[in-house]
Amino acid sequence: MIRGMLLGKFMPPHRGHEYLLRFAQSLVDELTVQVCTSVREPLPGHLRCKWMRDHFGGIRVVHNDDENPFALHGTWERRQAQAHKTVERLLRG
Repeated sequence: MIRGMLLGKFMPPHRGHEYLLRFAQSLVDELTVQVCTSVREPLPGHLRCKWMRDHFGGIRVVHNDDENPFALHGTWERRQAQAHKTVERLLRG
């Protein structure tokens, strides 16, 4: 099974996102879409997740509301490790 992940803000979703998502779906058996949000953005993350689920049925949509998963003090290796943890958490559901 080939799995893929697409991430974006989708603020708001538009035809370019739709094209990208459909293309990604054609390449994998299972697609997870990560909606990345911040409390400072004008459109709430839960609403964008709902839009993605409603418009693109049959895909897995996860909400990533980590304000900045890369904002660690230290080396690149620590930043990379944190990013991997975030992705693993999101893929586990």
